[in-house]
Amino acid sequence: MRLPVFSPGIRLTDPYLWLLVISVIITCLMSYVSLWMGWTEIVEIFWYIPIIIACAGYIRKGFVASLIIIAGYMGFILHFTPDPVSVSDALFRVVFFLFIAATVTYLSELRARSLTKVRESEDRYYTLFSNAVLGIFRTSQAGKYLEMNPAFAHIAGYDTPEEMMAAINDIGHQLYVHPEDRERIVELLSSQGELRGYEAECWHRSGSSIWISMNAKAVRNDANDLLLIEGTIEDITARKKAEAELAIKNEDLQSMLEELSGSEEELKQQLEEILSSQIEIEEREKKYQQLFESNIAGIGLHEIICDPSGRPYDYRFLEVNRAFEDFTGLHAEDIIGKTACEVLPGIESYWIDTYGKVALTGETIHFENYSGDLGKYFDVTAYSTELGRFATLVLDVTPQKLSDIRIKENNAFLENLIDNAFGPIIVWSPDFRITRINRAGEFLVGRQAEELVGRSLDTLFPPDEAERSLRLIRTTLEGVRWETVELSIQHQDGSVKTVLWNSSTIYSPEGNNPIATIAQGRDVTLERRLEREKEETTVQIQENIAKLAILNDGIRNPLSIIAFIADMTGDSRLNESIQVEINRIDEMVSSLDREWAHSEKILEYLKKHTQIGRSNASGSQAFSHTHQPDTGTTETDGKEKEGLLPQEIQAQLYSILDSIDALVYVADMKRYEILYINKKVRSLYGDSSGKKCYSFFQTDLDHPCPFCTNDRLIEGGTPTGVYRWEYYNPHLNRWYDCRDRAITWTDGKLVRLEIATDITDRKAAEQTIQESEEKFRRIVDTAQEGIWQMDRQMNTVYVNHLLTEILGYSAEEMFMKNVTYFMLPEDHAEHEARMEKKIQGFNDKYEQRFVRRDGSICWMQVSVTALMDPNQGFIGSFAMLSDITQRKEVESALKESEEKFRTIIETSHYGIGIHQDGIIEYVNPFGSSILGYESPDDLIGKPAIDVVDIAFREMALERMVEVHKSTVSTIHEQFIRADGSRIEVEVRTAPFVLHNRPAVMVLFSKV
Repeated sequence: MRLPVFSPGIRLTDPYLWLLVISVIITCLMSYVSLWMGWTEIVEIFWYIPIIIACAGYIRKGFVASLIIIAGYMGFILHFTPDPVSVSDALFRVVFFLFIAATVTYLSELRARSLTKVRESEDRYYTLFSNAVLGIFRTSQAGKYLEMNPAFAHIAGYDTPEEMMAAINDIGHQLYVHPEDRERIVELLSSQGELRGYEAECWHRSGSSIWISMNAKAVRNDANDLLLIEGTIEDITARKKAEAELAIKNEDLQSMLEELSGSEEELKQQLEEILSSQIEIEEREKKYQQLFESNIAGIGLHEIICDPSGRPYDYRFLEVNRAFEDFTGLHAEDIIGKTACEVLPGIESYWIDTYGKVALTGETIHFENYSGDLGKYFDVTAYSTELGRFATLVLDVTPQKLSDIRIKENNAFLENLIDNAFGPIIVWSPDFRITRINRAGEFLVGRQAEELVGRSLDTLFPPDEAERSLRLIRTTLEGVRWETVELSIQHQDGSVKTVLWNSSTIYSPEGNNPIATIAQGRDVTLERRLEREKEETTVQIQENIAKLAILNDGIRNPLSIIAFIADMTGDSRLNESIQVEINRIDEMVSSLDREWAHSEKILEYLKKHTQIGRSNASGSQAFSHTHQPDTGTTETDGKEKEGLLPQEIQAQLYSILDSIDALVYVADMKRYEILYINKKVRSLYGDSSGKKCYSFFQTDLDHPCPFCTNDRLIEGGTPTGVYRWEYYNPHLNRWYDCRDRAITWTDGKLVRLEIATDITDRKAAEQTIQESEEKFRRIVDTAQEGIWQMDRQMNTVYVNHLLTEILGYSAEEMFMKNVTYFMLPEDHAEHEARMEKKIQGFNDKYEQRFVRRDGSICWMQVSVTALMDPNQGFIGSFAMLSDITQRKEVESALKESEEKFRTIIETSHYGIGIHQDGIIEYVNPFGSSILGYESPDDLIGKPAIDVVDIAFREMALERMVEVHKSTVSTIHEQFIRADGSRIEVEVRTAPFVLHNRPAVMVLFSKV
């Protein structure tokens, strides 16, 4: 609504002029009658009206007119009451009149200036509002339009905004095709405060539907409740129709492509329809030609050629598309009109036989075959378009066919390799069921593959070994690769064989999920038995040698005793005979001593060269130089049964690495061979078995990466810790934050561990933020409002140029100064209270005083937004400020004027009261004293009629109704005082507006 502005000019057509003239005439007449009747006290009241009207309506010229009116007042006084007292009172009144006239003139001029600026601003807004191409609107939360521009009404099919606002009382059900759209909009604005690009279907006045795109913003009250919705709409019906038509066309084209490439029967019907109707051919020739030429399948039209007996022996090319040329290498200009035998002299007979069957019987045939002349395999769909003619859809499947052949050859080779391998090979699924076992495996367990496939792996193990064996097998699902794991396998006859296994897990093409595990074994049962027999033999030899040493000592001691006894007998012959036998036995014992020494040397040799006596408890050693096999009977076996197996610990580690949302791999630092990759890497690159890190991650490299960080991870043979760097991978088009370090791997070697986190989104966000900051800086530097950004301590981080001009500081001087530096000390407490709300995330809008550099005070309208981090932590504030100093000065002047009028009313010697809807809203002190009340508060809120004597109430009620039809009415009546006594008063009433509602002002005095 545009505000009226009184013109200081005077025109005869100005209704305000006639109001002034009429008020002057009436005032003169009323003054004449009153003075003629002797009512001198009420005369001056009439003269306020024309004085105020003149000054308020015509400002300075009105002030001159008020001087003339005041002169007229003095003329009446001098004419009717020339006594000095009346003249003196009149002169005092004249001064008061002049004061009133000057005040009203001053205030009117301030108001006129303010209204002029407002009107200029409104004119600009109204021009923009009225001429905008976009529809602009304002609605209540309840769903009623409060304001809209012509463009909005025209979009909805109405001639004027007034017509549309009168027609629509419920936006949700009258405007929106889907009423829930309105509810959704209100819900989004309540939660988010604004929305952009919301698309909805609405009703047009004509009954048809239209599509709009809406940008809207919520307007809230001080309690943060939603009051109004403001926004713009754009008619996007044409765009929606275009999108729908485009979608339909795309669907049609897609359907046609699918029909051509995927449905032989539908394509046959379509071609029959095309060839059966010449009119339809002409109408759709262009569209067909586009489809024909752009089809991904090679399309050819042919006619069959038969001998006199009706047997096909050749066919002729009639038309081919570009794809046909690309697939076959035959150009249209070289083959159209020619026969197949002319173009392809060595054409195989099966092509002509198949096409002849299609052309003559109408049967559609789909097949794959090889063309020797072209050296390619083709996937062909052939169907008859009419008798004697046929069409072909051709796809070159040579690469796929050759790939299939190679795959079949490789599969056959692998099948033979697996089946004929010397060692047992077993393949199992992720649920640990056997899916494949070769002949060696069948021989190992004594069962046929048909009996084992589909059964659980625990059927292969002895019952007492099954739990531990399955624990080891489960580790393969986490990527653990066995090098030498020793498991016991139970034969069908009950015997147990010891097998040394290595394994590899096969993953899906995405690299995320294991699909099978293959394990190859070596039967070491005989080796383990021989090792145990050697150990037992060694123990027996050691026992025999010990017994031999004891026996030698046991023999020599008795011989010494026998020789001593023989010598004591004195019989030389007996003594000689005994000595001969003793010497012979001693020679035999000496021979045994030599054999014992030789046995010790043999034992040492066996210990040195066959490892007898130094094996583990099971007598097993790994056939790998790197890894010790898990025999199942080692010294730590007891610990493994109580805790975790080493492979299980490794599986847990792999599981943790697989759960990391980053690329993780381990590579040998010397050979660059990949030792481990996690699930994330497998999903992007596939399997890494036997590959180098540089060729695996950089597909075009055959040497270590030039940016390899291995030399930064070790210094003097000792790991240096984590090395962090960023890398852009051009193959994946991604940025990574890499953390590298050297660690000790399971084999004791130092290896490279790299964890690469994808930071592409962060990089893009940084770029976006940088661009946004540049854009923001350009916007704020040219903004028409001051912009002030502060950190969490309310220190200045940024100010735009306009704010520095308002406050008189440079941006450098304001930087990092606390906002309170620019406030009056008495405002700090209020600022701290507002800060508490900002920290909690509340936005605010208020008026604030600031101190300029020159010490002067300026007023700002501040709209501040709390800045929160993703965790809803307060990180600062962003404020937009408008200089309202001039408006404040006008408001201050108005307040001062109001205070002056209040003082006049409060100190008046007339009783003054105001009642609205029959209830007393105001009484001045003099009026309450006339009625015998101590305070005006004793009267406020009471019915006005209760103050009037009963005899005058009916007349008073009529006057309350009639008062709004006349300007001023005067009457004599009686009021009831507080003590119940009556007092006769002269009462004047005039219509009045209080809080935008009609009220009555009453002036009364004792008679």
